[in-house]
Amino acid sequence: MKANRTAVSANNILVVQKTHLTANSELAGLVGNEEIRIEESQLSLTTQGMPKKSTGLSSANGNISITETSQVDINAQWNGIYTTSSAIIENSQVNIQTEGYIGLLAKKDITISTSDVHASTQSQFPAIAVLYIKQPSDNQVIPRITMDQYSQEKMNSKIAVTQWFDSNGIMQSYTAIIALNDNQLLPDLSNAINQVIIQIKSADYTFVDQEISQIPDDLSLYTNESVKAVIDAKNAIIRNKKITEQSIVDSYASAIHKAVTQLIFKPADYTNVDRALAKIPNNLSIYTKESVLNLERAKKSIVRDKKINEQQLVDSYAIHIEIAIQQLKRKDIVIDVEESQHESSKPDQTHSKVDTQDNSHIMMFLTLGMMALSVGSYCIYQKVKKND
Repeated sequence: MKANRTAVSANNILVVQKTHLTANSELAGLVGNEEIRIEESQLSLTTQGMPKKSTGLSSANGNISITETSQVDINAQWNGIYTTSSAIIENSQVNIQTEGYIGLLAKKDITISTSDVHASTQSQFPAIAVLYIKQPSDNQVIPRITMDQYSQEKMNSKIAVTQWFDSNGIMQSYTAIIALNDNQLLPDLSNAINQVIIQIKSADYTFVDQEISQIPDDLSLYTNESVKAVIDAKNAIIRNKKITEQSIVDSYASAIHKAVTQLIFKPADYTNVDRALAKIPNNLSIYTKESVLNLERAKKSIVRDKKINEQQLVDSYAIHIEIAIQQLKRKDIVIDVEESQHESSKPDQTHSKVDTQDNSHIMMFLTLGMMALSVGSYCIYQKVKKND
């Protein structure tokens, strides 16, 4: 929208239901005789005309409220926002830049809650101020700018109020924002800050960080599925959330806590145990009963399905089996002495038979020898006789 003088002028102005409105004007942007309400919408106003009449958003007799996630951007020659009543900014974002006077000026009060407000002016005047006229029921001055517990000013500053002062017979008081080390706001506003940044406080990530610190350093000990749940919970964290989203931040902590408590250890490695079991002799009957029972006890102590966090216990099973195998003792060979002696006293019939057979052979050889000798002697005798 573009207008020569004033963009919009009406008794009541409502910009609602996600309306997007952009206006450039020589004088005022939006001027309402009574209430101006901006809800869940976007508004961009630029005024470029006569300085003292060039106000972005102005209400002569009513409140100006900017609420419900609205976004308002104002670039004005004079006041950015001006109301003779109250200015209310709630759950929204407002950016105001002015060149000639006060960025946000109200005559009753300014309330800022769960909102980001950035107001600045090129002049020596304050970025935000309330000029309050004393009423008959008023006694002491009180600050007329309030911020809720979720909002904070980021420029090391504080809200301050002047004492009552007389201006052309009217008692009035200013509320504005001054430096943190200043004692009091001066009536001429010379020590008021001309740039103010009010932001929603950041969410508290203390519990999130505590839960992150509980994640084990070595996730290789756990199953891939349970580790993935932890990593997914951690990666879901979005930093720089505002305190208005604290419940979301707290859910990050809860998700990490749940995933960590549900981490599952991988199974222990029974390789050494199985190798030790394979070394057990097939025939245990040759070993003493006691040493075999010791081996059986070592075998029965094995508990399968242990997790890797008990790997040392599993390894001890293998060690105990190895030791029991080494301690197997062979049975002693028992000889019956009396039976042995009885057997040794019996005649050796086999030996006798051998001796008998051997003597027969000798006698036979002797007989044959004598016969041969007789024959030989006879032959010699006959030969000698013939020669004679």
